[in-house]
Amino acid sequence: MSQTLSALRGKKILVTGGAGYLGSVLVPVLLDQDCQVTVLDNFTFGEAPLKEVRNHPKLTIIRDDLLNHENHVDLFKDVYGVVHLAGVSNDPTSDLDPSLTVRINYFATASVARRAKTEGVKRFIFTSSCSVYGASGDSWLTEDSAKEPVTLYALTKLESEPTLLNLNSADFSVTILRLSTLFGYSPRMRFDLAINVMAKRAIQGLEIMLHGDGQQYRPFVHVKDAAKTITTILELDANKISGKVYNVGRNEMNYKISDLAHEVAGYFPGSQLKKVPHNADSRSYRVSFDRLRQELGIVPEKTVKDTVIELQAAVKNGALTDLEADRYYNIKVIKSTTKAMDSFYSPAATAMWIDVLPGANQAVGSAKVRAIDSAPGKRRKVIAMILAYNCEHMLERAYERIPKHLVDDIIVMDDGSADNTSKKARELGLKVFRHDPNRGYGGNVKAGLRMAYQMGADYVVEVHGDGAQFDPISIQYALPYMHQGFDLILGSRFQNPRNALANGMPLIRFVANHFLSFFDRWILKLPLTEFHTGFRIYSRNLIESVPFQNNSDDYLFSFQIIAQAAYFNRRVAEVPVEADYKSEHTSHKLSGAFVYAFQTFYVLGQYLLNRWGRSQSLIFEKGRNDILPPKTTEPRVQEAG
Repeated sequence: MSQTLSALRGKKILVTGGAGYLGSVLVPVLLDQDCQVTVLDNFTFGEAPLKEVRNHPKLTIIRDDLLNHENHVDLFKDVYGVVHLAGVSNDPTSDLDPSLTVRINYFATASVARRAKTEGVKRFIFTSSCSVYGASGDSWLTEDSAKEPVTLYALTKLESEPTLLNLNSADFSVTILRLSTLFGYSPRMRFDLAINVMAKRAIQGLEIMLHGDGQQYRPFVHVKDAAKTITTILELDANKISGKVYNVGRNEMNYKISDLAHEVAGYFPGSQLKKVPHNADSRSYRVSFDRLRQELGIVPEKTVKDTVIELQAAVKNGALTDLEADRYYNIKVIKSTTKAMDSFYSPAATAMWIDVLPGANQAVGSAKVRAIDSAPGKRRKVIAMILAYNCEHMLERAYERIPKHLVDDIIVMDDGSADNTSKKARELGLKVFRHDPNRGYGGNVKAGLRMAYQMGADYVVEVHGDGAQFDPISIQYALPYMHQGFDLILGSRFQNPRNALANGMPLIRFVANHFLSFFDRWILKLPLTEFHTGFRIYSRNLIESVPFQNNSDDYLFSFQIIAQAAYFNRRVAEVPVEADYKSEHTSHKLSGAFVYAFQTFYVLGQYLLNRWGRSQSLIFEKGRNDILPPKTTEPRVQEAG
């Protein structure tokens, strides 16, 4: 492995998660190579990991959550390379709040990479995980082997890989490193890693715990070897590693857990093993690292024995004290952390379509290190709201079709489903809210809008739980309108009417919709080709300024809010959308459609009477809504789970 990094000297490197287990080892290595280093970290685990380099003249620290990266306008200024380490780490911690894990490990990862490319960064290294191989047995696995993630953590890593690789170009080199399970001493020490915890217990004179039969395979790499691998790849010619995926480790460091336990015990005379029959961890993967060795000449060096020596020395010299302290265990720290990880912007935001607002800078400590706290800016935070009723078997399709790189968060509004819709949503790592009994389409939308805006949304995208009608990819066409502050954005199937029929839209619905839209357009004076659409994006300004809570709890809500937008002179835009009627989908029955049609004419009549001053309907009642908190008279909404 290369020991000189002359090609990196003077270059600026951004390390996200730079105060973490690997980051606190990597950052000093980069500084030793004369790099300018910026660390973005929320310091959930404290400031101690970087205390030895805190006052280094070439280190800049930005204290903030990854989700808030857009608040720092100069984050990528003059940055040559990004090493993306930040994220919710390990399986138990990821399972604590699946929605947050997806937001950070997937949404924010994609957002950081897109912004880095837009702002001229040349190199991007993403630390994935060999856990993407899942429960794969004893076979040797290469980078091209099948992936079988069995945990949410592994899934978010795997899903991030193609998203990042799609950004790879001649000017933006992306490299994916699937790290083996880390071990070894770090300034941000962890004892929730297999080798570390075994050595710790042996040092304490305790039995080494062996869960199950210990026949599952796991590859390991020392944290210092992982850091050296990253710096070596940063130094290499981009053409050699651009768009590549590498497993990081050494073939000889694939262990059966039982063999590993016996090896650790062998370094401590008298140490005993204790078998625990139950083992909930089904992962087993034996990984080949030939590509790393053959293409790049990188062969990690450190062994289990090296870690035993390191930890014994650290205990002896006082670097490690109270080995049972919560700070050494990710899940204990996260559980005790009450800090809200709020995002005040859309991770989809880039300089291409978002106004950049500076954050508030506050210098603390050394003059050479600046700690910048998050400042809420007027960012376009976008939340996708899936409306679901008995959609258990269709919900995953709806989730998959959402362009996740364009939204901050996804919530599921389960309208009293009789099937396992809520359970399916939680399995997908989504935040699900359920209210009983069924309140109808309009009631579900009202509850979802209030929930999304309490979560800080600037825009809420309505997504149907069947995943077939109204493709949410149209969010991308709505971005310019969000940027301009439009209040209601509708998706039209009739901007290309031939597509609507080709996609299976029943002719009677096609004709009826055109008929109704003609009168809607004539009376409401809105230049829309379609008014009765299920793709819609609501702005915070709209929901705060129209009396939407007075609208119907059934399907009529969808037209009433358009009439309200027209009455209160809100800005309305239209984007193309496609609907797939050939796949399984949910639609109200034809009889219900006729009732709805008559109701729309009634709303148009109300609209005209109110315009003429002849009546005052509640849905056109003037006055600003206070949507935070929701009224107590509304249906009680509970987070499912």
